[in-house]
Amino acid sequence: MDKLFRQVRTILNLNFFTCLVCVLLGALICAITRFNFGWDFTNYHYYNAFAFLNNRMNYDIVPASVNTFFNPLIDLPFYFLVEYFNNYPIIIYGLQGVWFGLLIFAFFKITTLFFAITDWKNLLSVFLVLIVGITTYTVWFQAGSTSNEIQVGFLSLTALYFLFKMIQYPSKQNGFIFLGAGLILGCTLGLKPTVIYICLASGFSLIFCYKYLTRPFLYVVAFGAGGLIGYLITNGWWMWRLWEFYQNPFFPFLNGVFHSPYFDDFNYTDTRFIPPFLIKFIFPYVWMKGAFASAEVNFYDLRGIVYYTVALGFGLWLLFSPQKMKCFFKENKLWGFYFVFMVCAYVLWLNIFSIQRYLIVVLLLSAIFFIKLVFVCYPKKNVAQWIYIGCTILIIDVLVSVPLTNDGFGDIRKSEQTVYVEPIRLPENTLLKLYSFPTAGVIPVLDKQSDFRALGYIHLNAKKMEGSDFVERGRFREIRDKIEAAHEGPVVLIGRHNLAPQMNNLILSHMEKDLDGKCCEVLDNNLDRWLYICVPQELKQQIFAHRKDDGKCRKVNELQF
Repeated sequence: MDKLFRQVRTILNLNFFTCLVCVLLGALICAITRFNFGWDFTNYHYYNAFAFLNNRMNYDIVPASVNTFFNPLIDLPFYFLVEYFNNYPIIIYGLQGVWFGLLIFAFFKITTLFFAITDWKNLLSVFLVLIVGITTYTVWFQAGSTSNEIQVGFLSLTALYFLFKMIQYPSKQNGFIFLGAGLILGCTLGLKPTVIYICLASGFSLIFCYKYLTRPFLYVVAFGAGGLIGYLITNGWWMWRLWEFYQNPFFPFLNGVFHSPYFDDFNYTDTRFIPPFLIKFIFPYVWMKGAFASAEVNFYDLRGIVYYTVALGFGLWLLFSPQKMKCFFKENKLWGFYFVFMVCAYVLWLNIFSIQRYLIVVLLLSAIFFIKLVFVCYPKKNVAQWIYIGCTILIIDVLVSVPLTNDGFGDIRKSEQTVYVEPIRLPENTLLKLYSFPTAGVIPVLDKQSDFRALGYIHLNAKKMEGSDFVERGRFREIRDKIEAAHEGPVVLIGRHNLAPQMNNLILSHMEKDLDGKCCEVLDNNLDRWLYICVPQELKQQIFAHRKDDGKCRKVNELQF
């Protein structure tokens, strides 16, 4: 057994081999599951990359609401995969799964810092941490998807690995490594701002745990400088572009500071999921569904309850044992830094977003402490041992079965193409009006077939997020109205049926004038099942030449989805 263990440890210490196995595993899982965060992909992930490559900023007027203005760099890889392999979804999602595999590898490397593979017990601990971690709802169901949280999760974990390693081995601390960790996190923040809580938590943790650093001031400054440089590398060019167009390098955010005429003078934030003050203290117990949900869809994952209960219990034990707390943080520097980071990250996430999909890093790292306690709390008495083992197996079984007990955000396993929109042909010089959202995802597909300009109308998220209906206010409204008034060609509408009757009636009331003389059909596509298209009656046969026309001219309320 000792010889076998040494062989296993030798193999696991081969970074290239371990990384390759993780990458292949990630690619295999994603090629099979083919998860896609359909709503955001239909709204902006696909469109933003297309718009950037085709110079359509301010040519199409706010087709994807606030998301129209996000940095498109991170969406380019998937866009090119669709361009070249659209008819082979298994290839696209297999390649997309490489990110998931890299995330698993980075998580594995962090785990081995806490569980050095010196015996079978620690090897089992590493395996349990990995399986409990990657089957987390927000990790598993975003693997291979276009939400990009897996990509930024991998980059964040890579940076954290270097920070954790520097804390564990003080003699190896080096300013360039702190600079590099900051650089990685800065680049990640520039690609997707949802990691802001990880960046801030990392910086705060280094400051709070300055005694763990051999040269605190130098290393904290190096980390901060790296973060700034990294942010400018991936987002500096986009900030300049936003300044040129809208006189706000963070548009539409911080507009209370920059006062762009394209938006109201206030600092826009998405506060939809942030719970009331008192609920914040018990949020993990209620965040799965209902009035205080932390996700766009209902999900079932007890990790929040388990991890939060464990954390509270351990925290209270330390809090009421000052001497033990002092000794713990002094003697366990790696765990001390870990706890400070986790508390900072969770509190920041809770107050900035409270959106479950962004919590990947915290949920993954929580599995490390959970499994650690499983072994630390192992009882000594025989009867208690059997009861403990049974309960532990039951809890872990419930946690790792999450992929089997949830529907997730959506998948395309039954689609022969990654992106499909029926081959309608819009006449030249068409004005495409998009009502509600997500609808912008059809633009890249339709653009391959004809030339048109798209205008966004009534996105409705202003009802949930104050000030987010950009196209209905300020200079955007003026530009859109001028384009519409000067247009002399055909007008085609694409809308999205809203399941809430009140919202749907509001959309239709805004469309009423444009619907006159239009015939409507459900749009056959795999982006969003609720999309429909309304065309001029005299152009119906031309636009739907691929269909067998039944001669009927349907109204929106007559459509069957």
